[in-house]
Amino acid sequence: MRGPSAGAAPLLAALALAALLGPGCAGSSRVRSTTGPGSGFLTLAAPLARPLRADVRITPILSAGDTLFSDDPGATPFVFAGQAGGLGERNRGDGTAEVFVSHEDAWLDGVEGAMVSRLVLDLRNSGVLTGECLLRPDRGYIGFAHAALLDSRSGFLRPEFVVNERGHRTRAPLVSAIDALGGSIQDLPWLGAMRHKSTISLPATGGKSLVVMTGGSSAFSADQLTENAFSLITAIRKAKPPAAKGKYVRTIYVSSTMSPSISIDDSVAEAKAE
Repeated sequence: MRGPSAGAAPLLAALALAALLGPGCAGSSRVRSTTGPGSGFLTLAAPLARPLRADVRITPILSAGDTLFSDDPGATPFVFAGQAGGLGERNRGDGTAEVFVSHEDAWLDGVEGAMVSRLVLDLRNSGVLTGECLLRPDRGYIGFAHAALLDSRSGFLRPEFVVNERGHRTRAPLVSAIDALGGSIQDLPWLGAMRHKSTISLPATGGKSLVVMTGGSSAFSADQLTENAFSLITAIRKAKPPAAKGKYVRTIYVSSTMSPSISIDDSVAEAKAE
């Protein structure tokens, strides 16, 4: 999204992320087709929104099913999947930006599952220069909800695209972090076994990061929920920096989405965690 600039009409660029179940991306592709002041691909689909101000213009960038063909005839085309939800962006400082897109559900090579696309945009006209699958459906993730890119502004040394599973058929839902630079994926089970909806991070004092999460009800039993809570407490205690002095966890409160919080006896929690 780009704001007004001197000598040019304001431009509001928006991804045409239709909530449709389209094909998955079969590969990666670099395109080079002139589309105005910049380069890259822009969809022919009509905008899914209209501006309410005369000085704002909406430019659709990509829609479900759009296919990008590389200059290399042997390269597999990139097909933008539907069911797009979470977004993250990273300005590369060279007139282009990376956009990460989580897809709740997609099909690719006969496999159904959640996936993540990575796009490179030309900031002059928002045209798509590169498209690839950063995480394919065959990795076994299901039902991505919200996603966010956490970087140095949130206290992270490397940019991480964090995705949240709503649920899973064979295991507890996960929060997972995808390295935006290297593409490696790390599951974060210590963030809880629940229906994850959103995860963000804020810089806190003392060089720490504050992780804020939202989640839904789970089908786990009371014993499983208790075990999950104490596993989280144990992970927090183990993360205590060596330089930290005194008591690391002072108070513990637990609450559901629509209920008052309940204080947990720290001595009981410490004994259970051990």
